[in-house]
Amino acid sequence: MTRRTLLRAATALAAACLGATIFRPARAAGPGLSTRLAGRPDGGLPITILPPANRAAPHPALIFSPGYGGRPSGFIRLVAPWVEAGFLLLLPEHLDSFARGAPYRPSFADLERYAELRIADIDAMLTALPDLAARAGARVVPARVGLGGHSFGAWTAAVIAGATVCFPGGQQKSFADPRPAAFFLLAAPPVPPGADARHPFQGLAPASFGALTRPLLLIDGTRDNGPGGYRHRLAAYELSPPGHKYLGIVREGTHMTLAGIAPAGDAPLGALAARALADVHALTLPFWQGFVAGRQESIAWLNGPAPYAIDPASFIFARRLA
Repeated sequence: MTRRTLLRAATALAAACLGATIFRPARAAGPGLSTRLAGRPDGGLPITILPPANRAAPHPALIFSPGYGGRPSGFIRLVAPWVEAGFLLLLPEHLDSFARGAPYRPSFADLERYAELRIADIDAMLTALPDLAARAGARVVPARVGLGGHSFGAWTAAVIAGATVCFPGGQQKSFADPRPAAFFLLAAPPVPPGADARHPFQGLAPASFGALTRPLLLIDGTRDNGPGGYRHRLAAYELSPPGHKYLGIVREGTHMTLAGIAPAGDAPLGALAARALADVHALTLPFWQGFVAGRQESIAWLNGPAPYAIDPASFIFARRLA
């Protein structure tokens, strides 16, 4: 792949994250397993596996991709309720993690390489999913897997969901993978006005999202950073085909507190951030349970009257149904 292949797809997104609070652990990861997936660069891909309490029965699985610089321990506040609800959770530590030596100010060539490696990381994890679960003494239902991500991880998830990567000059390429059943984008990549297929922003243009036909949940915050603010980060929700598309907007949510990461890293969340994180959990749990675990009652709850667990004072909820 040439240097320009995924350059614009990663540059602004990583830069936005670099301007935000540095990732630090929220709290200890608990009884998880740290392992490595062979065949990936730099000694293999480090993965934290968080299995549910009952490991006897097969479980649905979730993969959550951190943003640039991030590592699994920074997202425990966000993902812990998913594990408690019965999902097996896998958190990769991509090569662009600061803990693995990624630069705080990466070059364009660095970002292009990291974007390519992220897509390949998720492909390798999906292929190795039964083996990875077995390492934690658990079993999975391979056909029931969801993929989510934060910031650069949301870009990764969107591209694997089918968002077409547009290259300067008009060429396009799909990296869609049919295996995940549903996708969660947290602090999603922006598509500002003026972006088009010949002049994409972060590799994305308004036409990129026409193939996003699978269930998708996008959550952002009104104080998210980056070009144009949060409104330009809603493109995957607004421009994808209708049908099982869900949107949450956290009032006063920032790029990092959306994921339950406090400004001081391991400090307790403030009252507003804690309320917003509770709203994120109130929406992500039925989304995963409905579209990954296959619980029809959860889908009916999402599609019915405005969910009662969502606090309208701190959270805006919208849907685009079939």
